[in-house]
Amino acid sequence: MRSARSIADIQATLETTFGELGFEQFSYLVLRPPHGRHRPKILSTYPQDWKHRYQELDYTYIDAVHLAAGGYMFPMRWDEVYGDDRTTKKQRSVFDEAGEFGIRNGVTIPVHGPSGGVACLSISGDLESGQFERVWNHFYDDMTLLAAYTHEAMLRQSQSGESYEPIRL
Repeated sequence: MRSARSIADIQATLETTFGELGFEQFSYLVLRPPHGRHRPKILSTYPQDWKHRYQELDYTYIDAVHLAAGGYMFPMRWDEVYGDDRTTKKQRSVFDEAGEFGIRNGVTIPVHGPSGGVACLSISGDLESGQFERVWNHFYDDMTLLAAYTHEAMLRQSQSGESYEPIRL
């Protein structure tokens, strides 16, 4: 990731790495850019219909993992967030609806970067829960570190002016 020269390099690295582990989808999103920097947009392999629906309904403002990312230092498993007493019925409906698009059994890794910046790298797959548990537990540290490297690489590319998929926040 440190040698990535383009957003396409970053995307290819993530697709290969996560795909080998059984995670079909991922998204990288800057929730709060570092002070004085341009906001990198989103990098995602989620189904196009889901991305359109998510943006159309402004789920960024409802999504429990995105709302919690600024206050968490460690990865959040979606099943744990879903079952949390503080998660509202409306927030659970976002998880349920994502499942209709094949986005299940995931984790969001918050990344706290320079100058108060916050991003998150979410990974998911249609793995059965026991398999997800085994893979996640085995690669927890590696994926958490990969999220930090991804954030650094994406910030570096955002300074280069290279554009990628926009999202309203």
